Amino acid sequence: MNSAPEAATSNINDSTGVEVAVETNTKGQVAWFDQQLADGHYFGAGRSVGDYLRQVVKVRGRVAALLVWGPGLRRKLQEIAALK
Repeated sequence: MNSAPEAATSNINDSTGVEVAVETNTKGQVAWFDQQLADGHYFGAGRSVGDYLRQVVKVRGRVAALLVWGPGLRRKLQEIAALK
């Protein structure tokens, strides 16, 4: 994967001292993220509908994973909260 543009970052050091960074993409990075997903996902990239949270996970400064959180999860969490 190509290197990701700059983003809001949270750094985590695990018990082995390996630095893991989780970056939340900004609107200017959506095209880069979507292209990486289209190029690297074995199912291919689907068409986005609604708002998505896109995150890049880096290990030792290299892109290790792309995470996509869709609106379906939010609705499900609201349904569960309403049952309580």
